[in-house]
Amino acid sequence: MRKVLSALTLCFVTFVVVAADSTRSSVFQMRLVLDEPTADSEQFISQKTNRLNGNVYTEKLEVQKKVLMDQTSLKSAAVITNKFDGSLQIEIKFTARGQQGFAEVTGQNIGDRLAIIIDGQVITAPRINTEISDGIAEITGVFSKQETIELANKINEAIPKRIF
Repeated sequence: MRKVLSALTLCFVTFVVVAADSTRSSVFQMRLVLDEPTADSEQFISQKTNRLNGNVYTEKLEVQKKVLMDQTSLKSAAVITNKFDGSLQIEIKFTARGQQGFAEVTGQNIGDRLAIIIDGQVITAPRINTEISDGIAEITGVFSKQETIELANKINEAIPKRIF
């Protein structure tokens, strides 16, 4: 009887741990990429695989520890088709507060790179070319259809659930 009880307890504890982990939401962050390491930066390794030839590209990035924006600034993420080349990309819409914050971040950091980090991994680090004030950002890259869908889902998982 003691063995059966121990086995049931172990199964229950395992179930609780798995259930708790499955409800964990993703963490979304936007942080600046720096040219050189500083006391206020940490190194990330970004790896991308070219779907056409299978080559893996690795880039070391020094990323500022200060989080400029997080999931509380997000409203939604969706997979859309680029109207110019037909590629898939992710469209992120910001809350009103997020829209203002993103306009400030992009306006004050033109020419710098902005790392988009999900669950501790740099997804992309595009260069900011202009202030983006319309409340919509697009993540483009060489992603497969499945990768694009998974990234959009991860971003949506990170967004705090709002009760209206």
